[in-house]
Amino acid sequence: MGQTNTTLEAVVGSGLIQVDALDRVAKVAEALTRAIDVDQVLETIVNEGISDTGASGSALSFRHGDALVVGATSGTTTESVKRLGGVSVSRNVPGAYAVYRAEPLWLPDRAETLARFPEMRLASPNTKSWAAVPLMSKGRAFGLWSMSFSSRQTFDSPQRLFLLAVADIAALALSRIILEADRARWSPQSPALIDELVIDPDDAVVIVESGGTIIAVNDRLLELLGHTHETLIGRSVEVLLPPSVRHDHAQIRRQYVNDPIPRSFDSGLSTVAVHADGTEISLEISLSPFTSYREGICVAAVLRPKPGSAP
Repeated sequence: MGQTNTTLEAVVGSGLIQVDALDRVAKVAEALTRAIDVDQVLETIVNEGISDTGASGSALSFRHGDALVVGATSGTTTESVKRLGGVSVSRNVPGAYAVYRAEPLWLPDRAETLARFPEMRLASPNTKSWAAVPLMSKGRAFGLWSMSFSSRQTFDSPQRLFLLAVADIAALALSRIILEADRARWSPQSPALIDELVIDPDDAVVIVESGGTIIAVNDRLLELLGHTHETLIGRSVEVLLPPSVRHDHAQIRRQYVNDPIPRSFDSGLSTVAVHADGTEISLEISLSPFTSYREGICVAAVLRPKPGSAP
């Protein structure tokens, strides 16, 4: 799979993009430093970036597991999104194709597009061309910028470079906005993620992102296992387990993220955790999956010591 990772320096160095387009890219970049939410990001890239290109609609979407969730729309894209309904990355539509392959898709001709993606007949009948550009972070397509055009586009090299540059800057702005929002939710100083869980005060909680990295813990877990925030946040959740089971647990965890379902204490799920001093503690577990714009699927594990295994 390819990756979209265009930078402003690469665009400038190519010599293929005109000075006025570079000025627009610079204006977009400057304006996006003030954006505080997804709606403002879309408004900026539409007004400052593509308003005079014949674009009739635009949308920003985010990947949540196998689904694309629309964050903001404008113009004719708003109605098209309603007609198309929910989109998964396996669905045969341009946005899903671009995100799944992590590479941009340029569709200048309506007839050819409908032949390749029949479901696009549900989109606006006045649309002549489409473009779908994945939003990249850390080599992963975390979202999508899609555009529709009322006039036929050629998508020549200068236009593609311009749109890729705008998408790259938008991805940076969105990553910043999402990171700030997520930090506020799981910061040890503001543990909103923990607060959102309905749990017993005596239960220990650890929250991990889709790759198994610990992003939040509560005070009870620190007390139970003898750790601090500094020794756990950012580390693999397997550090809490005996070395002999870490490899197998990592495989099971990856399988669970692919099909995450809540598991209550009544399900009988259990494990053995390791205290910081090396003591093993038998625990009962419940699992609650949820989604984060930045990290995708996350899992909150609520832990209770089995009777007699820990204070």
